[in-house]
Amino acid sequence: EIRIRDWSSDVCSSDLQPQASVIIPTLNSAPALAIQLDSLLRQDYEGAFEILVIDNGSTDETRELLEDYYPRFAFRQVNLRYFISDRERNVCYARNVGIRYANSEKLLFCDADDMLSNNWVSQGIESLKERQVVSGSGIYFLEGTFKNFWALGKAYETIHPATETETYTPVNADRAIPILMGCSFAARRSALISRGFDVNAPWGSEDNELALYLREHGIETENFSGMRIAYRGRDPKTKSRHKAEFKSARAHVWLARKYHLTSQLPATRRGAWLLNPLRLPLVAAKMALVPSSRDWNSLRSRFNATAGAFVGVLSFYHPAPNREGLIGTGKEINLDTGKPLRLETTGNTHSPSRDMITPASGLSPVLVREPELQTTAG
Repeated sequence: EIRIRDWSSDVCSSDLQPQASVIIPTLNSAPALAIQLDSLLRQDYEGAFEILVIDNGSTDETRELLEDYYPRFAFRQVNLRYFISDRERNVCYARNVGIRYANSEKLLFCDADDMLSNNWVSQGIESLKERQVVSGSGIYFLEGTFKNFWALGKAYETIHPATETETYTPVNADRAIPILMGCSFAARRSALISRGFDVNAPWGSEDNELALYLREHGIETENFSGMRIAYRGRDPKTKSRHKAEFKSARAHVWLARKYHLTSQLPATRRGAWLLNPLRLPLVAAKMALVPSSRDWNSLRSRFNATAGAFVGVLSFYHPAPNREGLIGTGKEINLDTGKPLRLETTGNTHSPSRDMITPASGLSPVLVREPELQTTAG
């Protein structure tokens, strides 16, 4: 049995069981992370919760930033925890580390580069009282909004909680691939701990893959407009936007292959992945000849999606070996002392690939797979 010893009792009393664990993966995003942490400081939730920042190998000033924010959260009786987890530079792996070491049954996921409404935590906690997984909502803002003080203030006012009653709706029940907002969603730890995110998932598919996995295992996901964020988007004219469209289309092919949805996906069914590239020159010719039909940004997006699907079919003809059981491990750093926290080991583990994890909160032990867990004898 491996117990995670909580050495942060000097900040958060052991009597203050966190009602939620906010999990934030990050990689070299300190300036953006500061905005997200500020939004967490503005939360209207008055109970105890914790924040797990999972550093996936940053070389910037992320650690110094968190050391600066640590006393601010301590003043509010919020435990800010910092993990270094760079064994795999992968957002799924980083999120899985958060799932593993969270001290609460209610998990709230967000990204490092967005901004939360001030009731995001309270709404997330409330949403999980009768549900297992809830996908939040977001309002799209261009990158420049987050770099301008006044524009950022306007964005915060825009995502401010609405006065009308927030609603729950099924997540795309009629879609072959459901959409789950990985940058704003809530889930019960018991629903995720046996597998977590699939570390094989290509960029742009990890959230949808989780929704598909949960659907296959009888766990329905609902949309909830109350968990609202300001989502950092890309300008349609930038290279990064074009790359994202290409990668997303490629990733959808991977999902279709994995879950046998090829015949249901418009980009892959009936040979569309092969026919669509042949249609593009005709669309471009029409735009050139008919001014009223010109929409070059739309044509670029269509090209990116077509190319992504074409490459995806060729890339994922033989799916990679499954590594779904890799939950992940990380080293927690005490932000007050700067020293690593210790993992206390007692007794024998059940096998080299299955370790019993008992969080400091006293939750029921759960089995997770981790082939090379490094521990220090206590």
